[in-house]
Amino acid sequence: MRAHPPCFGLIAALWAGTLLPAAPAPAPAAAAPSQAPAPAAAAAADYQRGVALMKQGGPTAFAEAAPWLKRATDLDPQRAPYFADYGAVCLKLANQRQSLDWALKGRDALERAAALDPGDLASREILVQFYGQAPWPVGNTMKARAHAAEIGRRDPRRGARAWVMLGRLLEKKSEVALAKSSYQKALDLAPGDPEARQALARLGAKP
Repeated sequence: MRAHPPCFGLIAALWAGTLLPAAPAPAPAAAAPSQAPAPAAAAAADYQRGVALMKQGGPTAFAEAAPWLKRATDLDPQRAPYFADYGAVCLKLANQRQSLDWALKGRDALERAAALDPGDLASREILVQFYGQAPWPVGNTMKARAHAAEIGRRDPRRGARAWVMLGRLLEKKSEVALAKSSYQKALDLAPGDPEARQALARLGAKP
């Protein structure tokens, strides 16, 4: 299961400087030593448990899922989906709790997911939003551009949307030159993209 958390509430808190430290999540109970399964099997079971908790919904679903997903990443640190879903849940918790610690955990887990699976475009899209919207020093325009470029290399249609999203975020931060560049890169991938063309016209650049 892949979650795609919006970062907007989190980023607003980052700008306002009101994020709080993360409360420690309770660790899942460990199996008795004589019954402990192999790490990969245990990781898969923990991951499925975390996904099931996410699917249940409710106000505590992400808090309950997080420790199971985290333990899955610890037991089997080469599985990109484990890091991707853990990162998405961390960002959900960051929004709920206005917590910088959870935001950074989510960012790091999503970066790990993209490193393990360079074709994980969903994680890269979340990172474009995260890096493009967050203020310095959490935000990082160059990292946002790098992820957008990789998305475009692998899927031009999704890459164009990633560049448009980044352009909008940079406009809101008054980084007009970089916003123009982002919209132009969207047009390089999708020459007919109406939003990119309209944005460039609005900013006084010739598409």
